[in-house]
Amino acid sequence: MVDDLYLNTTKNKSTNDILLYLNFIQFSFGILLNIVASFIFNKSAFKNKTMYGYLCIALCIFNILALSSEMAHYLLIYFKLNISTLSIYSCKLFNLWTNFIIECPPFIQVLVTFEIYLSVYNSSGKYQFLRTKKFFSISISFVVLVIFLANSTSYFDEIAELKFNDTNDTITNLVTCDSNFEINIISDVFKVLLRDILPFLVIFILNILIIYRIFKSKRSIMNKSTSLQHKD
Repeated sequence: MVDDLYLNTTKNKSTNDILLYLNFIQFSFGILLNIVASFIFNKSAFKNKTMYGYLCIALCIFNILALSSEMAHYLLIYFKLNISTLSIYSCKLFNLWTNFIIECPPFIQVLVTFEIYLSVYNSSGKYQFLRTKKFFSISISFVVLVIFLANSTSYFDEIAELKFNDTNDTITNLVTCDSNFEINIISDVFKVLLRDILPFLVIFILNILIIYRIFKSKRSIMNKSTSLQHKD
C-alpha cells in the first residue's frame, strides 16, 4: 500500500494514465474471458460424470472477483482515493479482502488438477465419493476458510502517517494503513507460501502422477497388443 501511494505521488500524470489504461484493458479482458469460460463450462458436456465443469466455473468466479478487486485497486490509486485510511475498520477489512481474494484462485486450480488426477487414477470408480459436488463444495469452503484465517494478520494493521522526500526534494505526508515490520514479514511469508509455493508444489506433484499413470496405461496397452500379435 505504501509503495502504491509513493508511486502515485512521484510519477507524472501521463505515466499514470498509461498504467491505468493498460491495467484496465488487461483486467477487463481477463474478466470477459472468465465470464465466457464460465458459460462454456456450464454446458452439459462438462458436467456429466465429472466435477471438472463445476470446479472450472468456481475457478472462473474467483478469477473474476480477484481481477475486479485488482482493477478497483488501481482505479483508487489513480484517483487518489485510499479507502483503507477512512477508518481503522476499513483499514483492516480492505487489506484482508485484497490479500484474501487473490490467494483463492491458485487453490481452486489445485482442486481442478485433483479432479483430473481422480479421473485418471479412479477409472474403476472405487473412490467415486471424492468426485461429487458435495465433496468439492466442502473442499472449496475449507480452502476459503484457511486462506481467510491465514490473512488474519490484517487485524494488526493500523493507520499511520508517513513522511518522505519526493522527486522535488519536498516533504510529503502520507496517511497509510500498514503493520509493523515483524508483522509484515510474517504476512509476506504466508502470502508467498499460500499464493505461490504451496499451490505450485501440489499441482506439480499431481501432474507428475498423472503423466506417470498415462504412460503406465499406454505401456500396458502396448504390451497387451504385442502379446496378442505373438499369439496370432
